[in-house]
Amino acid sequence: MSELTTTPTFRFDCPVSVPSRPLVSVGLLTYKIAAPDRWRWFTQAIDSILGQTFQDFEIILSDNHSQDGTHEKLRERFGGNSRVTLLEQRRTYNPQQHYNHVFHSTRGKYFLFVADHDLYAPTFLEKTVAALDQDPELALAYPRTCMITRDGAEIRTFNDPLDTRGLSPRERFSKTMWTLVSCNQLYGLIRSEALQKTDCAKSFVRGADHLILAELSLHGAITQLPEVLYYRRNNHNMTAAEQERRVLDASYRPQDPFLKLVSFCHLAWAHMVVVEMSDLSPEDKDYLLNDIVKSFTTKFGLQMRRELAAMNALEADLQRGQRRLSPKDFVKFAEAKAVADLFRMAIGQAVPTPPRRT
Repeated sequence: MSELTTTPTFRFDCPVSVPSRPLVSVGLLTYKIAAPDRWRWFTQAIDSILGQTFQDFEIILSDNHSQDGTHEKLRERFGGNSRVTLLEQRRTYNPQQHYNHVFHSTRGKYFLFVADHDLYAPTFLEKTVAALDQDPELALAYPRTCMITRDGAEIRTFNDPLDTRGLSPRERFSKTMWTLVSCNQLYGLIRSEALQKTDCAKSFVRGADHLILAELSLHGAITQLPEVLYYRRNNHNMTAAEQERRVLDASYRPQDPFLKLVSFCHLAWAHMVVVEMSDLSPEDKDYLLNDIVKSFTTKFGLQMRRELAAMNALEADLQRGQRRLSPKDFVKFAEAKAVADLFRMAIGQAVPTPPRRT
């Protein structure tokens, strides 16, 4: 039976004494949640955090420059709560930028990233904190995840175990990369010191959660707790094509239109850059660079083939003069073409020459 059986009864206006440096920092990111359904999901999400049995935490609540009255509602509701720090972004950032900014505004030893519509069982922090306290080699501890409907009914429990304890950094990176699917691990409790050693979502790529978790694995182990303590809301009423457009629009800057065409190839390239910039030995780097190619062409081969076909069509249009690019756009196109060219051979079963740092 799941642990989420009652709604926490925490009063938002209840004064709370927060230590000068809390053990846990909770980063809660919001965007356009003033509409009734979105506000209801948000209040349920923050209630589930405020109602934790473990209380040594702060909340960094950041609104991503919403223009629908969200920040005004947040200020009215939480302006006097000493546990909650309100941030109002001066412009709308993409999810990676917003995540990065909020994390670097925190003070805790551990960090929890909270989506503004998901729910957490009352003992989530108690049990994940205990796991990290007991094992200093752990970079992340996460529970089992249950998918819930828009109304909170349970749909299914994910089967996504990942345990990299006792492995070398090379083995941790490889196992993490091959295992990740829905990336529920990102919503576990993370050791801030380990996360600070990563690029922390500064790259503009699709699947930044894959990239963060893979890089994090170089700096510590990841383990799953046996209990279901995280409830991930399935709140999308969109077709697959609409969801794909949303992912790409959220992941890339408007000035990077061509990288959108090769987004899976670009994510694989970003993994290779992480490895090349790491402190791993040359032998471990060579192994992982080739392992990245194998993993991505195995897991996302169909998507990568489609991307390369789209890039081929664009190149053909340019060669026939059916499309012209400004000098600035040509530089962006050349960047995307370099990423595509690296994986053309991989799709053809040949392993490309991995990038080398000069």
